[in-house]
Amino acid sequence: MKFVPKALPQTGDLSSGKRRAGDRLKTIAGFILILAIIYILLGFVAVGISHFIPDRWERKLAGDYNFSENESTSTDLLDYPQEILDKLMADESLRDLDYALFILESFEPNAVAVPGGGIGLTPPLIELLEKEKGLAFVLAHEIGHHENRHIIEGVSRGLLLSIAATLLLNYDGLSPANLALEMAEKGYSRRKEREADEFALRLVHNKYGGISGALEFFDKMQNKGRDSAWEKYFSTHPLTEDRISYLIELGNKLTENSKSVPAHD
Repeated sequence: MKFVPKALPQTGDLSSGKRRAGDRLKTIAGFILILAIIYILLGFVAVGISHFIPDRWERKLAGDYNFSENESTSTDLLDYPQEILDKLMADESLRDLDYALFILESFEPNAVAVPGGGIGLTPPLIELLEKEKGLAFVLAHEIGHHENRHIIEGVSRGLLLSIAATLLLNYDGLSPANLALEMAEKGYSRRKEREADEFALRLVHNKYGGISGALEFFDKMQNKGRDSAWEKYFSTHPLTEDRISYLIELGNKLTENSKSVPAHD
């Protein structure tokens, strides 16, 4: 018997290796979802690590950092800030860190917090702030980063994300995935700034009995020029205008609460 093959019905051509646009979108969406899940999980892990690490470990981590590199030229500059720092820290249940001021060499007014309790101030910042509460707020803001464990958390988070990015992406350079991670980290940083702002305003209010002049730094930065709308998404800090509005509202609440507390004889 002669075998006669039947004609096959029309089928999709799979031999070309082409993929449908819908399949590609599903793959990209799945990859982004995996990244989001990993990012969230690593965030929880970093927070857990930061709260597990004892203060003495963080002090040891920063033990080799020389805060006094410029001591010979900066002692006079730090005398006044040190007086304010001592006042802010008096009778406070702060973490057991080696709080210390040091000069941060920069031409811009800025302040930073580093692991172990270090607080760096630039000479332009010290010269810019004329009001005691203005400088007190800046110092309290950096203390807030330490008290909320933002610094050690940032170290843990950065290390975990770097390891994950290396394992998943397997290459360096700008990519949509790298950009997405960077943008998410900036958003996370803005939330930390808000927490440090709140801590600072409450501390200044408790120590000075009010907040008049505390927002001097923000007022002067705002007078230099408004932030662009894009900075709301690309900056590591909240917009100056937003920070002022939020802190004024919080300050009003603190004032009202203090007035409502009955005086004791």
